[in-house]
Amino acid sequence: MILLCGAHGLERFSPATDQLSISALQALRSHEDLAAFVHDVEAVPEIANVILAHPDITIMAPVDSAWLRLDATKRRNPAFLAWHIMNAKVLTSDVPLVQYEQHSGITIPTFLSGSKNWTYSGEPASLISGGQSLTAITLRTEDNVIWVSGASNVSYIKQANISYDGGIIHKIDPALQFPTSAYETAFAVGLYSYCWAVFTAGLDQEIRRIPNSTFLLPINEAFHAALPFLLGASREEFKRIVYRHVIPGRVLWSHEFSNASHETFEGSTVQIRGGNGRTWFVNDAMILDGSDKPLYNGVGHVVNKVLLPT
Repeated sequence: MILLCGAHGLERFSPATDQLSISALQALRSHEDLAAFVHDVEAVPEIANVILAHPDITIMAPVDSAWLRLDATKRRNPAFLAWHIMNAKVLTSDVPLVQYEQHSGITIPTFLSGSKNWTYSGEPASLISGGQSLTAITLRTEDNVIWVSGASNVSYIKQANISYDGGIIHKIDPALQFPTSAYETAFAVGLYSYCWAVFTAGLDQEIRRIPNSTFLLPINEAFHAALPFLLGASREEFKRIVYRHVIPGRVLWSHEFSNASHETFEGSTVQIRGGNGRTWFVNDAMILDGSDKPLYNGVGHVVNKVLLPT
């Protein structure tokens, strides 16, 4: 019988769970190049409990050379560790064999959740009530899977599909990155015109505080096409434009799209509709494939037009 510290003191797990739990930690300990990751997991009881108590999970375990590049504070932050544990059993063969630009991949929820009230650097680690999700994409071959995390950083699998009783381990390099806001993510991927619009509206901080939302991120060319309207716009008009690209209260990954109307943060209504094949639109703005971007407070989708007032 294993005793674990929980919210109400010591928690007892059944013998069946004990056997599963020991198998999970034993599997991690059996790999010398995961020693630093395992050491930090075991130093954070809250996260060790997650691994011990949950079957059918996938552990994204950074190899020592990747894990030790991070400072100790981040390595032992429960939210950051939870971000590396997926609440599903995922093999590389589960990921579509397609090019990144042609498919958004699959998304898998992790144990990073805003409901845990975890913090990092003095701020909430997540503003998503459910599990924060990772995106997995296969490039060219089954063995070449990348995992897209915060600010569209990618992690590569060094050794895949290490199985243990009840779960899967993938060795990765580098470690996953915390999700960032729509503003920070847009800057990281070169959507500078969106950043300009957010900054002009004075919303670079406010955009971080909107929880559980879907953000539409127009490409630079879309803003260039909208310049005749934007050059004469006031700050209040810029605010309305930025907020028109936020669907609050819904974290809509591309695999969850359906033909439906949604109210934006600005108060107008937009229509998500399916086009030919896999193409989806928000009003007349096309959502670009491969654009699912994990955000600190939701998910971002790159679109090819700015949603201007009609």
